[in-house]
Amino acid sequence: MNLRSTLIALLLLLATSSAQASRCSVTGTATAFGVYTSSNPSPIDTTGTITVSCQGTGNVSYVITLSTGQSGTYAARKMRNTAPAYQLNYNLFVNSARTIPWGNGTSGTATISDAYRLPGSGQEVRTYTVYGRLAAGQSPLASGNYLDSITVTVDY
Repeated sequence: MNLRSTLIALLLLLATSSAQASRCSVTGTATAFGVYTSSNPSPIDTTGTITVSCQGTGNVSYVITLSTGQSGTYAARKMRNTAPAYQLNYNLFVNSARTIPWGNGTSGTATISDAYRLPGSGQEVRTYTVYGRLAAGQSPLASGNYLDSITVTVDY
């Protein structure tokens, strides 16, 4: 029996800051996995983006972290259907090989850090790829939308 489900992982954005001569903002695109069929023997890989835009003068540095989402763990992020009993395992990674989970730097996770000198009168925009993977062979499932909310934090 093939069950199909539309899957979306949402990124909720939050920027935090300390006092500096620069100002930064963050935006992102959702990491959407599309349609999942439990009989597919391969994982579904996708990408999203996080964009940090800073303006001002001087040097800027920041660290980008991601929350665990609803699952409460970086090792086993889960998307849930409207019925909490139905869930799909997935994860978000800092590398294209999808071997290093993106988290807060603890429990085997990594963060993304960047530092550069701002041009003064202009702004600097940097985009970072979020690599997503939905594990294969998960069943039984109910058809429908599976969602999770991830908080992106940029400390600068």
